[in-house]
Amino acid sequence: MKKLLAVTGVILLIYLLGTATPAPPHAESRGVPPTESRVMYTVGEYEGYVAVFGESSEPRLTDTAVASLPKSDRGRLEKGIEIYSEKELKALLEDLCS
Repeated sequence: MKKLLAVTGVILLIYLLGTATPAPPHAESRGVPPTESRVMYTVGEYEGYVAVFGESSEPRLTDTAVASLPKSDRGRLEKGIEIYSEKELKALLEDLCS
């Protein structure tokens, strides 16, 4: 009986360890400075154009019409693309607006 309980316990432990999902890493453990772990900008659509929404009340419009972009990009802009650094913002705008 003790042997059966021991085997059952080991099987249960293996099962639990195999199905456990690890917690997502914190920004600091991924090497991302704390200042880059929060959303700085959101890129989306405003009056038909690609726009950058930041801390100011007015969005910063680009010259790129959303209608001219591929469907996948339009969908991402509709949801809003969160940006965590100036470098990431520059790369995204170069990609969308070129």
